[in-house]
Amino acid sequence: MPPKRTSGAARAVVALMTAVAVEQLIEARESAALANHEALQNSTNGQGEGSHNSDTGMRGIVRTSREYTYKDFLNC
Repeated sequence: MPPKRTSGAARAVVALMTAVAVEQLIEARESAALANHEALQNSTNGQGEGSHNSDTGMRGIVRTSREYTYKDFLNC
């Protein structure tokens, strides 16, 4: 299938986006996304550092892995 032809107005819009403008747009969106991510991380706990330890003295839940043998697999 041949490529679609673009109108003169569409070509003018494409021509207005220079490499510098694209880099600025990327940097602006990147910094906004990082700020949003940091705000979400800091709102998950009361310490404001993004860790999930709520200063209770307990560490995060660590589940021990269970050893599965071939016999256990066959019983599933």
